[in-house]
Amino acid sequence: MLVLDVGCGKRKLGDIGIDYSRDSEADIIADAHYLPFKDECFDKVISITVLEHSPNPLNFLKEQYRVLKKRRRNRGGH
Repeated sequence: MLVLDVGCGKRKLGDIGIDYSRDSEADIIADAHYLPFKDECFDKVISITVLEHSPNPLNFLKEQYRVLKKRRRNRGGH
């Protein structure tokens, strides 16, 4: 299971961490509103205490949905 942690900060919980801060444990430094991944490539996407800091929450969520595999989209977080 491949897990993406969006906005991982200094405590990465997934296999791949992404954050905009260079002072983080991120594997990739990038904007979470434009995730640098192909569609449907992750089994699970997590983001803890990040949404409320987003200037565009809808785009932030759409990007996470885009990279999540279709078969995992309606599983209620399990």
